[in-house]
Amino acid sequence: MLYNDILSDMEELNNVDEKSVVFEKSDALETSPVSDKSNVDSESPVAPESSEVPESSVPAATAGASVALENQKTPAMPENPAESIPEKKGRNKKRRNPIFRFIRFVFLLILFIILAIAAWVAFSIFNKKNPLAMLPPDYSMYVRMDSAWDTLNPLLDLRAADILLSSPDFKNIRGAFMAFRASPLRQNPVVAQLASRRVDLALYTSEDGKHDFVAVMELGPLSAVSRLAPFVLPHIKIKQLKDLSYVQSVGDSYFEYKSGDSVFYVKPCRNLLVAASSPSVFEKSMRANNDTAYTNEEIELINQKTDEPVHIVMDSKKLLSAFVSGNDMLNQLSSVIAENTHGVLSLGITDSDVNLSAKIPCTANDQVPESITKLISRNSTVPSIINKMSGRVQYYTVLNIGSVQELKEAAFPLLPKNMNAESLWSTGQTMSKMLFGMTLDELLYSWTGDEICVLGMEGTDSPVFAIQVTDEDKRQKVFKKLMDSILLKDDTSLILDGVRLPRVGLPKFFEGLLSLFKVTLPSPYYMVFEDFIYFSESAQALSGIYTSVNEQNLIAKNMYWREVSEKQSADAAVSMYYNLEKSVPFFLRGDSAVTKALSLYSIGRCDIGFSDSSLVFNLSATARHTGDLRAIPGFPIKLEGAANGNMVLEKAKNPAYIYWTEKPGTIKSMEAASTKIYSLDLKVSSGETVYLASAESTPKQGLLWAVTSKGTVYLLNNKLEAEKGFPLVLRSAVSGPVNTSGSTVLVPLESGDLAIVDTDKSVKEISLPLIGQVKSAPAVLDRTIAVYDKSFAGSILILQDGVVTNAENPLPVDGIAFGSPALLKKEESLYVAFITQAGSLSVWKDGEMLAGFPIQLEGVFYNNVVTDGSALYVLSSDAMIYRVSLDGAVLQVHVPDATSREGLISVIAPDEEFHKNLYVSIDGNLLYGFSGSLELLSGFPVVGFGVPAFVDVNGDKSADCFVLTLDKKLNAWNIR
Repeated sequence: MLYNDILSDMEELNNVDEKSVVFEKSDALETSPVSDKSNVDSESPVAPESSEVPESSVPAATAGASVALENQKTPAMPENPAESIPEKKGRNKKRRNPIFRFIRFVFLLILFIILAIAAWVAFSIFNKKNPLAMLPPDYSMYVRMDSAWDTLNPLLDLRAADILLSSPDFKNIRGAFMAFRASPLRQNPVVAQLASRRVDLALYTSEDGKHDFVAVMELGPLSAVSRLAPFVLPHIKIKQLKDLSYVQSVGDSYFEYKSGDSVFYVKPCRNLLVAASSPSVFEKSMRANNDTAYTNEEIELINQKTDEPVHIVMDSKKLLSAFVSGNDMLNQLSSVIAENTHGVLSLGITDSDVNLSAKIPCTANDQVPESITKLISRNSTVPSIINKMSGRVQYYTVLNIGSVQELKEAAFPLLPKNMNAESLWSTGQTMSKMLFGMTLDELLYSWTGDEICVLGMEGTDSPVFAIQVTDEDKRQKVFKKLMDSILLKDDTSLILDGVRLPRVGLPKFFEGLLSLFKVTLPSPYYMVFEDFIYFSESAQALSGIYTSVNEQNLIAKNMYWREVSEKQSADAAVSMYYNLEKSVPFFLRGDSAVTKALSLYSIGRCDIGFSDSSLVFNLSATARHTGDLRAIPGFPIKLEGAANGNMVLEKAKNPAYIYWTEKPGTIKSMEAASTKIYSLDLKVSSGETVYLASAESTPKQGLLWAVTSKGTVYLLNNKLEAEKGFPLVLRSAVSGPVNTSGSTVLVPLESGDLAIVDTDKSVKEISLPLIGQVKSAPAVLDRTIAVYDKSFAGSILILQDGVVTNAENPLPVDGIAFGSPALLKKEESLYVAFITQAGSLSVWKDGEMLAGFPIQLEGVFYNNVVTDGSALYVLSSDAMIYRVSLDGAVLQVHVPDATSREGLISVIAPDEEFHKNLYVSIDGNLLYGFSGSLELLSGFPVVGFGVPAFVDVNGDKSADCFVLTLDKKLNAWNIR
């Protein structure tokens, strides 16, 4: 109907145009001096009355003839012409205003477009596909996020994420992760809205251990746009999508997105957007029928609702191994996990806390001992000791899984054979009967309950062991038999804080049994209190429990314990409260990336229980930071060889690479974001040195100059690949370190020349009037170069635009010195500063000694002057740092308990937000940072030596400090 109305309006608009043309022609004919009436009639079948020609307008001589001719050719017209000349249907209707018809047409057209879009969106909403259809079922881990943005955006800034991505398993995605962490898209509300959708992610592990993924986003109404992408995006160019390409193959088409060395495969499929990291899993995904391979139980687990933002489904055995990998004994529990079943893990994590829960199905089978089956088949109960535990407890482990006898029968088969557990038990039985007249069963089982605890108390390193007492009368009878024996010494003389604390010496066979579980109690104090008996080598620990509980100072009032217990269930077979400063639970003793990430949260509670034939694991932990927070997760990185200590930073607007050399003659390049390291072995001979300098003012960013001491010059990209036309070989060996000026590298030669090598492969040699040789790097400031001619009668030569300007009158150096001069400009004047080994500091202004100089500084100097553009800085061998102003004022700071005979001093601006700071490497392995006024910078000193480099490694948009160490490591420090 709407479509017909639009066509009708279009026809009327066309008719209006045609009729206006007809009327124009008719008017032209009627006003013509001679007109053929028949022609007028034929062109305008219905002539308006106003079109008749008045007689007065026709000449008299021809009027009669014209009328006669008309009468012969045309019948006489009736009085009412309208009766005999039929009109088109509706001709008498009042015609609409053309403007109104145009507005109506536009309105109907817009309405038609809106309805068409609405119909397309409705189709897109209802024409859906299950995300599981695009996810092959042979995954190693399945992750569901109900809102990708709400889940992932906070995770990007986590220190735990830095640790996980430092693992080799995730290095292939670290670069993309860090790039997105620093991306301005994260502050874009449109992106946030678009990404606030459900995402299903499946990880796959190939036979060679490589990890791939398939991710599926549920687009909902937005799929109305994504379905058009294959038809639109290939024909338009968007700057932000320059790395996205459209690929058409036989029977299929998709997009490829390249990020560094990684390639991702993307395709819209109905209401879904699918992305994969490898062609193989992408091909499986595109079969689009994978949901038929999922079991109903698996689908139920995947769609299960949780309180945490991340929901993970994975193989049950692999999930268990993630928690018990650090304990050989618990690793054997994998036999109770059902084959081909899936466990569920829910995760919520921030930098301040982590909450994790897992549920893993257990099963009884022939491989599981009956003693273990008995324990896992019962549901866990509430441990009674936690409600009466002292507030002075700093960590605890509570076992509430079964009686002492049941624990012994379940644990002994799991102990390593070489521990000879059964043999020790048999020996203990014999000795107990012989010495005490009772078996170990009577000694241990007759009075004990189901709870056994280990407690750590404040103020002492001696742990406390507690056992539940269910029959106090039997306990007293057993203890009386023990004390009546001449082999046990019972000392009841100690009374501490109002409680008597007897002490007993345990027999050797009993110590041997305790050693199976790494418990040492040769002669403990003991106390029976609140239905438990407590043992400890520390009497103060026992009295602390007694007094604090009587004063109602309970652990339930501990702020940290309450914080990590809010989400815990009361039921538990094993409950652990820990503080990593005091104890490390078994699941944090491994070396995996997950273990390292969880170790960031120093105080936590972990409860393990059994419910409905499933193992239930709950962990809540909070970050009460201990240790060095400056260390970037994933560092230090172990190096292959000893480094020379001088880091070189890529010269670019946003530097991303750092360079260094390792002996012998190996160059290293590291992309900071991904921590990927490239290596180039120049295969130099023994004793040969490689000098590095970052190229600047070049068409291509990230170029690096590398010059060997034998005169081979390399120009390398940031992946250490040689540029076309390089390397070049100079005609002379190199006498010292190099420096850069614009697009060139300045190379001092043993021949006495200064070679200037450009990126265009041109080489220019400037002859220098030297007495000795140039042993240090040329100093460069804009178009000015200064070189130190090292000899007993040394001097400094100044070059402007490649010409020595003071060949006849070089700046004299009174004595031997090390290093390069410092250059600075003030008010169009050039200042040159230099210090000798003996401490004579000279400053020349425009070639003349500045008033007040030279001045004598105390100490021996193996480094020369550096400048931040306003003041001069120098480091003595006894670690004294001097700041000298151009007016001669001296400020000094001493680095305590240090020397700096082999130290280095450098001035660097870490990034655009920083002023230039001073970095001092002393003898040993410490790097200090100072402000221009010699105030120690926050975060310093750090472990390392040499010249640092500053670049953002973790995507937080602030420069981090990279420094090499003497023990062959690369460190990265957060100095903010």
